[in-house]
Amino acid sequence: MEIVFSRLQKRRISRNCCSLLLCFYYEDERPLNRLAGIIDWKVDCFLSRLIKDKKLYGNEGEIILFASEERFGSMPILICGLGKKRFFSLTTIKNVTDSLVRRIYDMNIKDFGFSLPDLSSTNISWLDGFNAFIDSFSKCENIEKIYLFEEKDKELFFRGNINDSFKRRFYFSSESEEEK
Repeated sequence: MEIVFSRLQKRRISRNCCSLLLCFYYEDERPLNRLAGIIDWKVDCFLSRLIKDKKLYGNEGEIILFASEERFGSMPILICGLGKKRFFSLTTIKNVTDSLVRRIYDMNIKDFGFSLPDLSSTNISWLDGFNAFIDSFSKCENIEKIYLFEEKDKELFFRGNINDSFKRRFYFSSESEEEK
């Protein structure tokens, strides 16, 4: 499995940048931020309106399939609730990703993109969160490539702290390396 680091920027999240986008958000954190905020901005705050109209809650395990052909082409987006931020834990990651892995497998997806949720104000470090998400996603047999949308400093931090088991199981690259 290949993990491709890509910058978390509005222009990078475009039509068919991958086969599927996974977007995480908390029940009690507004406005939407990170990838959820970018997607919401690109669809003229449609997700925010769904939340305001109480059609989208952010409960732990809530997963909604969202399609915006106008902005994202044929690429589906899974909007994933993480519950209340103060209760977010490694167990939450495992529970949510187990459900996502089943859906990704059933959809026969070969590659997807995601960004870690905002982990500030939680007891989980970025590296522990990254390891938990990637470990869970690696259980999906048909996934060949994961695009991780993050800031450049997170990629440098990760590459400086990569553990040996990850070195043996995954191939890491940057979007800039793929363009060469």
